[in-house]
Amino acid sequence: MNSISYKIIKQALSTPQNSHIFGEFREKAVTVLLDSTGIRDLTPDVYKDYRPVVLDGIRFVLLSLSNRRFRELVEDQLRLPHNASPGERLMQLALNIPMLHKLGQIIARNKNIDIEFRKWLIHLENGIKGTDIESLKLIIDKELSDVIFRSGISIGNTLISEASVAAVLPFTFNDTVAGETGNGVLKIIKPYIPVFINEELNILDELALFFDKNRERYFLKDFRFLETIGDIKYALEREINLKVEQANLKNACSFYKADSHVKIPASYDFSTTNITAMEFIPGEKITDFPLTDKEKRLCAEIVFRTMFCHPLFSTEDSTLFHGDPHSGNIFAFRKDNENIGVAFIDWSLAGVLSIEQRRRIISMIHGLLCDDKEGIFRAIDMLVQNDFKRDSIFKFTVMEEIERLPWNCGDNRLLIINRALCLLDRLAVRGVKFPRDLLLYRKALFTVKGVIQEVYPPFDMEAYMMKYLVDLITKEMPLRSMYMFSPQMDRPYNYKSLMSNTDLFLLINNLFTTFAYSRFTLTRPGHKQKNSLKQ
Repeated sequence: MNSISYKIIKQALSTPQNSHIFGEFREKAVTVLLDSTGIRDLTPDVYKDYRPVVLDGIRFVLLSLSNRRFRELVEDQLRLPHNASPGERLMQLALNIPMLHKLGQIIARNKNIDIEFRKWLIHLENGIKGTDIESLKLIIDKELSDVIFRSGISIGNTLISEASVAAVLPFTFNDTVAGETGNGVLKIIKPYIPVFINEELNILDELALFFDKNRERYFLKDFRFLETIGDIKYALEREINLKVEQANLKNACSFYKADSHVKIPASYDFSTTNITAMEFIPGEKITDFPLTDKEKRLCAEIVFRTMFCHPLFSTEDSTLFHGDPHSGNIFAFRKDNENIGVAFIDWSLAGVLSIEQRRRIISMIHGLLCDDKEGIFRAIDMLVQNDFKRDSIFKFTVMEEIERLPWNCGDNRLLIINRALCLLDRLAVRGVKFPRDLLLYRKALFTVKGVIQEVYPPFDMEAYMMKYLVDLITKEMPLRSMYMFSPQMDRPYNYKSLMSNTDLFLLINNLFTTFAYSRFTLTRPGHKQKNSLKQ
């Protein structure tokens, strides 16, 4: 930041807020901040079409913040060394605007973005530090003083972790009355966050309207700005609502208790609005935990099973899934000297899939396996929000994207999960509106796919899904045999696989026919096998 920039910034700070020229200096100060943080250069060339959206969005936020917060942001910039790098200035800016920091976290979980850009975003995510522990202990004393005295709780003096809206402190307890001792953690909302978040939630509403009104200026003209920004707002609201997280923890403990390899931290009853007290998990981030190759494979299986199989294959009316399964929220730990376990922490963001939604997802997978394009369309038609289906171009849009899928993949034709995620992505970009929790599930799967690849790159999600499904259907055979004698009573909802006997017969028949045809094609004289990667 050069001397001219400092002069403009200081003029903005020294100009009275009721002055008619205050707005003019604030506009100039915002321009200085954008220039000094290098936001224009940060977005890689591969995303150059999205730069106007990024720049307009951040400018809008900075101009909409209260005068007091804007001054604090500027003063923080002035405290940095004159030769501070653009990255350091942008990090300082993002750390004081939770919604920008949250957006950076979300983008950083995408494994397909530019490598250098992603490294910087991860650095941003890991760069949070400096919360005053005494300010956190004041909140603890105010809300837990009775429990601290009664249960002999001792609060630690070192933060275990720190995120954009909360920080985590360890504690020990020695309840002589109940005869219980142990370790736990307290997740505490930072004292200034509620005020910041409330202001930013209002700004998000205004930003959504701004983008929607000016959509013709941007590359994503059909993008549903209102709904997408609404999803960001929803995530922020959930993150600061610890009562929701506490309920999610209890529901998750119940839902995943049958899997002995999965651990959900139990929440304690003395949790409050601003504090979640929960069980301490003695493990490490799954990508940092020392594991043998066999244990890495097992961990990959556990993570995939927890995030994909358990929430999808079930006869329950609704199933719960973790909405933000990045590696920092997945811990590996040793249950004993021989057995490994995986813990899922931070349930502030979670989603629910209804049995009808799961049935339609499986119908879509069924259609992909059977090359049934009309079947895929019918499944999507039942998943999409009603208001969009009134549009006359709906079927054309969906069928066009279905046709664009890579159907001829040689030996890789069973890349069903990838194709399903790809299809949902393309439709969402083109303005098709899916239920919020379905989109959250899609984003969670995308995130966890990256975690699995980092933990155990050889893991084959498609093969594991097929094996899981075969094992599940095998267990269902006694029940299926019974319904074979009363086919009028046979329904997909009778089975965890959510496939009726008719569905299963059609799937097996199609897979067998395709397999036989591919073997015949590969072995007939004169045939030359194509490179499936090039296709």
